[in-house]
Amino acid sequence: MPQERLRPSRKRLSGAAVCLAACGATLLLLCAVYALRGIWPFGTDNIAYVDTAQFYLPDYYKLWDAMHGGPDSVCWFSGLAEGAAANVWSYTDPANLVLLLLPRDHILEGLSLCLAVYLVLIALGASLAVCLRFPDLHPAWKLGLSLAYTFSGYVLQYYSNLGWLWLTAVFPLLLLALERLLREGRYLLYALLYAYYLFSSVYFTYMVTIYVILFTGGYCLFLLPREKRGDRLLRLGLSTAAAYGLTAYWWIGSSSGLAATSRFQTNLDTGLVNGFTTWDLTNTLHTV
Repeated sequence: MPQERLRPSRKRLSGAAVCLAACGATLLLLCAVYALRGIWPFGTDNIAYVDTAQFYLPDYYKLWDAMHGGPDSVCWFSGLAEGAAANVWSYTDPANLVLLLLPRDHILEGLSLCLAVYLVLIALGASLAVCLRFPDLHPAWKLGLSLAYTFSGYVLQYYSNLGWLWLTAVFPLLLLALERLLREGRYLLYALLYAYYLFSSVYFTYMVTIYVILFTGGYCLFLLPREKRGDRLLRLGLSTAAAYGLTAYWWIGSSSGLAATSRFQTNLDTGLVNGFTTWDLTNTLHTV
């Protein structure tokens, strides 16, 4: 039996309920994991991930020292063997202001709270995209699809890399905008979201671009009528070029810096070549 089409007001209420349910279910699941398995990351009090150990965790300890001890304290690392450069954006990020309320011994738990917040935002982004694209779909299916993305391998591979994890919350909306561009020719939302990725992370934009190319190729081949393909590809190309032009100041500088990193060189990072180093964080309960 075909499903009864909902009125616009009922669709909005149903979509809002799905978004709230997805966020609530994500938060409850994370609370259960924390209660049963520990704080970070999902069952251990140690971090064995290069990006976190060599960059994010030292950065947060340095931020805490700067916030509580004045600008001079940002120059020392309290026993950390390696540290990351905390730029001005680190101090203007509202999420980092939570460090003002946390004892230094509980920074790691504070990052676990950040992880929970980010995953809730990811659930919100996924559910919003599903509800906008499939308003007549049954709420149970909307909720299931939203949670499937929230806890997918694509998302959870970044849970030890908080600098990129939140970007996965925007990806369902970018996919929605891309599909709308190909289906209806509307390009503004796609151009803005693609520019947002370029502004936020050029490296992450590389991965998103690969997906955009693959999705566009499949959509044009199997779903888009032949007479519309030329117009849609032209709109996609122009909107992508506009995003690059809008953010040229940021992505040109970021690309030159990224090209000098170990991710785009043949030699491996010295920390990886020499093996992991275990650091005891002074005055903390944790080991990295």
